[in-house]
Amino acid sequence: MRTGENIYKRKDGRWEGRYKDGYKPDGSVKYSSLYGKTYSEVKTKLETVKRAEKPPQKNMNVKLCDVALEWLEMAKIGVKESTYALYRRNIESHILPHIGGLKLSQITSQCLTNFANDLLAHGRCDGKGGLSPNTVQDICILLGSILEYAKREYKVNVSLETPTVKVPEKEMRVLSLDEQRKLEIYLFSSLDLIAIGCLLSLYVGLRIGELSALKLSDFDFSNGTVKITKTMQRVKNFDPEIKTKTKIIIDSPKSKKSVRTLPVPGFLLEIIKKRYNLVIPNAYFLTGKTSRYKEPRRVEYQFKKITDRCGLKEVNFHALRHTFATRLTEHGTDVKTLSELMGHANIKTTLKYMHSSEQQKRAVMNCFTYPLSRQNFGLCNKEFPENKPIIAI
Repeated sequence: MRTGENIYKRKDGRWEGRYKDGYKPDGSVKYSSLYGKTYSEVKTKLETVKRAEKPPQKNMNVKLCDVALEWLEMAKIGVKESTYALYRRNIESHILPHIGGLKLSQITSQCLTNFANDLLAHGRCDGKGGLSPNTVQDICILLGSILEYAKREYKVNVSLETPTVKVPEKEMRVLSLDEQRKLEIYLFSSLDLIAIGCLLSLYVGLRIGELSALKLSDFDFSNGTVKITKTMQRVKNFDPEIKTKTKIIIDSPKSKKSVRTLPVPGFLLEIIKKRYNLVIPNAYFLTGKTSRYKEPRRVEYQFKKITDRCGLKEVNFHALRHTFATRLTEHGTDVKTLSELMGHANIKTTLKYMHSSEQQKRAVMNCFTYPLSRQNFGLCNKEFPENKPIIAI
């Protein structure tokens, strides 16, 4: 055996060369051997193997919890605070308690499937049932990113397919024309700050977080526009110096395309100018004060009171945004323009907001008429009596 080379001559006269061939499940090195009649032959074979071999795997005894926390620290650098808070909450509340103690070598596709099913059945932190399919799907996608990180950084064979959770298509609530009129009558009769905020979302399509973060300085009254640059949301607090469980953050909107300048209807601009005539420009739109804002869940609570007074059932604030998109669709707005007004990252998202109203469906069906001449269809009156409509194609 030569120094630095794992090649030696066996008692049977053959030469044997040993090389590292990965790691065993317990983390120890796995060796394999090559044989030849001469030292040179074995050395050549070993060099060929080394050129073709994959990077050696690190210890498979590493636990998923360690990898997940490493990934979280890495992700923190490149994402918004709200996104980081969501990642951390899902990791600490769901991934670590359920499968965080497993070694990378113990994770299988069946293990991940069981994990997803467990979350669906009883994944809520308060013990009151399971998580929604949408939430479980988000957690599985997050877990997939963590496993990809493990594969890349630890050079381990964890190329597992994370479960795909079937998320049922949720039918979004859109106000009918009659419902919208009822709501408008109440809002125009009130015209307090929350009422004007609801009108702004109904006629401009703002998200609830965008409305909460909106300031009077965002309006350009000379050009009749409002610029959306911020959003407000409540996230879980991980700062030990803040004693509350959650906190409010004001950050950039959902995506780059969510930063947008929107035209405001003239009648609404006049209402805003009269109502906020003596207010400081830097004040929050929903409070008229610089030191006090109205957070999204408070807006949702007050909007619920308004819809109850109007006799509207199962209408949340986001329904205003869907109603805005539906009304524009009814007036023939193209999908590209609508997508830019809504601030969507892609047109695929916009299509989910393009609902067809009952009036639209009736208008489309009324385009079918009787044919000018039944003879054109080669039909006899016996088969199609005079009092039975025939659709013209």
